[in-house]
Amino acid sequence: MFKVKYKKLKINRGFSLMESMLSVFVLLIGIVGVISLMVSSTKHSMDSRDTIIATELAQEGLELVRNVRDNNVAGGKDSFVDFPVSESHNCRVSYNSSGSIPCDSSYVLNYVDNFYTHSGSGATKFQRKIEFDYDQSASAASTKVTVTSTVVWGGSFPTSCTVADKCTSVQSILVAR
Repeated sequence: MFKVKYKKLKINRGFSLMESMLSVFVLLIGIVGVISLMVSSTKHSMDSRDTIIATELAQEGLELVRNVRDNNVAGGKDSFVDFPVSESHNCRVSYNSSGSIPCDSSYVLNYVDNFYTHSGSGATKFQRKIEFDYDQSASAASTKVTVTSTVVWGGSFPTSCTVADKCTSVQSILVAR
């Protein structure tokens, strides 16, 4: 009879170095993609939050100026008696203003007791400036003032205010009552 000689087959179990490196590389690309997407999403979320806060602070600036005008009228005074005497681009107003609108060069808003204000400590990245443009053509009885409230965050006041410049602005025309 014939004798058959059997060879033992060598069976490799496991992955080669190249297969392991390739799978780690693919996994790393996926993780880096997900992390960069998360970072980008967080950055856009923070930018949106800052834009919303700045827009509300700009609107609040107009409302505070209207409040000063309305309190003057309610007190029997001229509507704009506590406004700056002439056009000024250096005014600010806070929720706790004493009735007049102070004009100086300190625009930084501080976060104090859950409010943004120009006084106290706790400086934020937000700055608010109130500009007044008096209508020179109007008669004394129908005085009009164009009030512009501008808020910037993370920089200085640009010449043109856009969200790309991290700036927002709102404007209103106030009429004497």
